[in-house]
Amino acid sequence: LFFGAIAGVLALLAIVLAIPLAITYAHTGLVPRFPTAILATGLMILASLNLFAGLILDTVVHGRREMRRIAYLAQPGPLSD
Repeated sequence: LFFGAIAGVLALLAIVLAIPLAITYAHTGLVPRFPTAILATGLMILASLNLFAGLILDTVVHGRREMRRIAYLAQPGPLSD
């Protein structure tokens, strides 16, 4: 949830910055503001990295919880012979 929220904010900011650039490019065929284009691209890359890092960490946490549960279930009960 944490990484997804960060990724969402970064992606939204990148889209907000890229829309005027795309409109200008559609009208003139030129991109007059390269720093803004580079910033929007960088923000979208950071959003993707955050999203994938969050997915990987969530998978690791899920796997560790499952292993802990399996180890718990492997222990004999108090009344077993």
